[in-house]
Amino acid sequence: MDEIREVQVVKCDKGHLYAANEYKTCPYCKIYEKKKEEEAQRIRAVKARELHVNTRWENFRLWFDDHFGTLFSVIWTTIKIITAPLRLIAKSGYENQHGEWSRGTSYSEQHRWHR
Repeated sequence: MDEIREVQVVKCDKGHLYAANEYKTCPYCKIYEKKKEEEAQRIRAVKARELHVNTRWENFRLWFDDHFGTLFSVIWTTIKIITAPLRLIAKSGYENQHGEWSRGTSYSEQHRWHR
């Protein structure tokens, strides 16, 4: 049979109780720190970026966008604002919401079934 022995119970800094006779440091804190380190490793692996060397074209596009992107967006927005009434006038009443011509609007389609 197992003999009964005296156990010295100690409380760690985080409040865990453990047997000081069997463990030098708190086993619960070790488990917690191990899980915390595994989580940190997982997050590091997710955030780690793959090495990608840009081509000349990609570098040019990045440079052009950094230096002229705002200018062209302002010009494009201005052109859209100026041409908005013209686009509204040019939009036909015969087009549906998808820009397709509705059936039966042209002369040939109106008389197609009468032939």
